[in-house]
Amino acid sequence: MSVNISENQWDEAIAQSEADPDLIYAKSVFFNQSEQEILKRFQINFIERTDELRFMPANLLMACLPYFVRFIVTCRHDAFDKPAIADCFLSLLEGKLSDDTVNTIELLHQSREALLFISNRLDEFNTDPDIYGDLQPRLRYLIALL
Repeated sequence: MSVNISENQWDEAIAQSEADPDLIYAKSVFFNQSEQEILKRFQINFIERTDELRFMPANLLMACLPYFVRFIVTCRHDAFDKPAIADCFLSLLEGKLSDDTVNTIELLHQSREALLFISNRLDEFNTDPDIYGDLQPRLRYLIALL
């Protein structure tokens, strides 16, 4: 899997954002990088990657969000980070579904895969309800929505 967005598309998005420094940095994370390198960047700081995805234009988000799914499903996570990873993904997905940014069948299917992965391991991801709330109702809602 590779980000199928041209440099021109990145540069156009950056120009339209009036050179938003977060989008410029996101380009350095996602553009012209191997899947292994992108997943490593998620492991280093998944909260920052989530913010970059949150503020990306739709065309860039559609190409980059699958890496977040792959990060959730294929990478090993420290037990301490699992609730935060789940909360970041759920919050991002809730927002992007509500503004209709995540709307292709493939992306909906991939997002559902991550939701089911978290749901099937809820005892690992739902360990900090005092901070993130109970993840189960949010998961049920999103899975039903998809």
